[in-house]
Amino acid sequence: MGDGRSSSPTEHGRVVEQLPDGLYTVKLEETKRWIVAHVAASRRRNFVRLLPGDRVTIELTTRNRSRGRVVRRDPDRDQDVFRGEPS
Repeated sequence: MGDGRSSSPTEHGRVVEQLPDGLYTVKLEETKRWIVAHVAASRRRNFVRLLPGDRVTIELTTRNRSRGRVVRRDPDRDQDVFRGEPS
């Protein structure tokens, strides 16, 4: 028997809005769709705060493609690290 894990598709996107209860609205880069995502347990344990404009890697759910999980926050070379403004 398998361990129940399957490889979920991952995509890159940008955080658009912070919602209540630790949810975020994320716009995917390739498909231009908007999804609702929560932060993965490992991210919650390290308390990484996501802000609108942050570039993230999303793991999409297999059953509902409009929901996902933020796996990590990607480095963004376009923005100033401290101010979040284009340099």
